[in-house]
Amino acid sequence: METLDIFFDETDSKPMLLGVFPAHITSFKPGRETNNAIPFNLTLEIAEEAAEFEGTNPITGETDTAKHMVGREVRSVGIWLNKKLEANEQWKNRNYVNLLLFAGIELPEKDGKVQIAKPSEEEMFGRPVMVVLKQEVDKRDLKEVEEGTKTEDEVRKYTKAFSFMKWEGGKRKEQPDASDDIFADLK
Repeated sequence: METLDIFFDETDSKPMLLGVFPAHITSFKPGRETNNAIPFNLTLEIAEEAAEFEGTNPITGETDTAKHMVGREVRSVGIWLNKKLEANEQWKNRNYVNLLLFAGIELPEKDGKVQIAKPSEEEMFGRPVMVVLKQEVDKRDLKEVEEGTKTEDEVRKYTKAFSFMKWEGGKRKEQPDASDDIFADLK
């Protein structure tokens, strides 16, 4: 076996904290449409300003500073855009509309109602939001717990962005310059 001059120290690894943190949207991609609904999946980069925040360590339950989270990325749960809703079901797009409004996307109004729009990934890039980070349980593991092939202790959990709020005073992050992309010529 060849040994490498690379080391791993478990004490260097700090989990994403749970709580509310400032972040910038770096990816806004639609998923596969299902039953007239499109899930939008976001990737967010934790902002420098998060270094001044505290959150809860999901492993120990202790409060910690978020300095180690600055620059790290976190994914969101799916934010659904329901395309065909009855008049009394329009509330089902609340999370989608709130995301756009909190990210500073102005939506037109028609007949006193907010008209939903679908911004491009470029239009969403770098927009500042406050993000609520929580733990999501792996649904496949829950099924295995029901079947008795896994215990509750073996269920995997992932920190994800569950909801968004307006980041008062947050500044939009600039798109990276194409010259910074070493793979730009291959696209």
